[in-house]
Amino acid sequence: MRTLLPWFVWSGFLVAMACAGRSTITKQPPAAGGETSRPITAHSSCVLAADPRLATSRWVFIDPSGRLGYQTLPQGDHIIDFSHAGYGGGGVALPTVPVKRTVAPSGGDDTAAIQAAIDAVAQLPLEGGVRGAVLLAPGSFQLSGDDGLALGASGVVLRGSGAGEGGTRITLGGTARAFLRMRGTGSWTTTGTPAAIIDSYVPSGAQAFHVADASGFRVGDAVLIDRPVTSAWISLMGMDKLVRTGKAQTWLRPGSIVHSDRVIGAIAGNQITLDAPLTDSFDAKYLNPPGATVATYTFAGRIARTRP
Repeated sequence: MRTLLPWFVWSGFLVAMACAGRSTITKQPPAAGGETSRPITAHSSCVLAADPRLATSRWVFIDPSGRLGYQTLPQGDHIIDFSHAGYGGGGVALPTVPVKRTVAPSGGDDTAAIQAAIDAVAQLPLEGGVRGAVLLAPGSFQLSGDDGLALGASGVVLRGSGAGEGGTRITLGGTARAFLRMRGTGSWTTTGTPAAIIDSYVPSGAQAFHVADASGFRVGDAVLIDRPVTSAWISLMGMDKLVRTGKAQTWLRPGSIVHSDRVIGAIAGNQITLDAPLTDSFDAKYLNPPGATVATYTFAGRIARTRP
């Protein structure tokens, strides 16, 4: 069975994005409009005031305790709890980072000056988890060329001086491109032996699944949940029938892997619970062989939030 969820239920999406917190599990709160959710409904841990915009949504609603609730489908699929989005996974105050370089607008192309300041701060040592901030002074900056800015080290902040009058304004020239590229070095390397996910179905929005053997994992491990792309799954989703200007537009190929990057939050027997939900369902009928797996990994060159 193919699961199609209304991912952009905007009233629920906006409130969920504005609400930072971890998830809890409660049972059967009444959904808006008098309907009842499925037996298990995922909830955000933050409490919100009632919002009339949610009154017409049975997919995302505020339950009687003031928390966000999510209507589930029969197999357990539900809209993802976006309260995990944000700095530090939500609910973490932004650090106060001292300014190490200040750049003022020149009236011409400011790309090189801003990039030089970023590169200089990137060479400073990490102190308390940060290196320092590059402050863009009030005024209008011009960025030309096609490459944009690049930030390649952890602990560096690029900060403006506010919006509106008296703030920082940036105008991009050149071809369509990204304003700022944040990219570390190298790639991840899996460690240990991948464990097979043995559930016949893991719903989208779920945080837990069972593996054949969880003995090689520990709470706090960074893991990759690998979801294989198979011909059966591509056909199920209708992606093998996508055509544009008379040419096939199947953008995922059989044999490729979709990686989900998570941290283990809890382990109970062979059940692994993640720190944030999965964004897609895992249906064994369409993923075997080879089947979905989870493995620990390292990524030394990755840009990361470092704790003090």
